[in-house]
Amino acid sequence: MNEKLVEDLCELACAARVLAVNGHEDMTLGHVALRDPDGRGIWMKRRGLSLGEVRDQADFLLVDWDGKVLEGEGNRHGEWPIHTEVMLARPDIQASLHSHPEYATLLTASEAAFPRFTQDGLRLGSGGVPRFTDTADLLVDREQGRQLAGKLGDADIVFMKNHGTSIYAETIAKLALTGIFLERAARALIRAKSAGLELEVPAEGDAQKVIGSLEEAGFVADNWNYLLRDLRRREGPGMTGRADR
Repeated sequence: MNEKLVEDLCELACAARVLAVNGHEDMTLGHVALRDPDGRGIWMKRRGLSLGEVRDQADFLLVDWDGKVLEGEGNRHGEWPIHTEVMLARPDIQASLHSHPEYATLLTASEAAFPRFTQDGLRLGSGGVPRFTDTADLLVDREQGRQLAGKLGDADIVFMKNHGTSIYAETIAKLALTGIFLERAARALIRAKSAGLELEVPAEGDAQKVIGSLEEAGFVADNWNYLLRDLRRREGPGMTGRADR
């Protein structure tokens, strides 16, 4: 494994731990993946660890496009097609996350719209979130993965009915930020609805400096570096990955 790949997997491990402390931890369920730079498949978190327990490159398996483990030690998650089939359909995607965040997962059980009335929600963009409604079960074969990719289209987030969410991004930093903003926006929506508040969605053109901010390299870098500093404060010295730097 070359030095660049080790560095990228350590950064993805940091992203997994960041997501864990921001609402995406669900025992040993949920997984992150990175496209293999040599085109062999994906590097996927090994089964049996929570997102918060992922430490470095040793916690990832190289899984080919047919689900065969080529490198690494440990067991593979059954839902590998959530990652592989979307990356085959979308060459722009480098990193992916499947998880069961509490508030966003509640939204997957409803056909109601997902209004963006906070900055967290607006940062996710102005389009709707596509929904995969074919099944609430695990996605464990390639055809189901292809169907998921079809529902996702050119979006970055897909709601999976009564199941969870999957997120895709061009960078690890954007993947982590998208996951955090999604769960915060979902939490705000559900709490506001529970309180009976009348919600006002900003008029078109009224939040253009916020909408699309996840496409701005400076915004992503500033906030990703903050998340890494925050992770280091939580974990203390001696952890592996970029949070040590």
